[in-house]
Amino acid sequence: MEYFAIRREVKNGMLSPVAYMIANFGIQVPLMFIMSMFALSVSAYGIVDYNGDNYFSVLVVGRCRLTLL
Repeated sequence: MEYFAIRREVKNGMLSPVAYMIANFGIQVPLMFIMSMFALSVSAYGIVDYNGDNYFSVLVVGRCRLTLL
């Protein structure tokens, strides 16, 4: 659905593909980081009682995994 809207806007000259990609990347990276933080904080560290020393590295790996999906 979004593809057709973006294609039409690029064709009409209202949007640049590079600008769309930069804006999309700028929104998705922090959002994926926040989503992985919420998913890992409650399940892994609250319920399973993982070691908290590696929290940040596991958080980054979780964000990368969510980005690749």
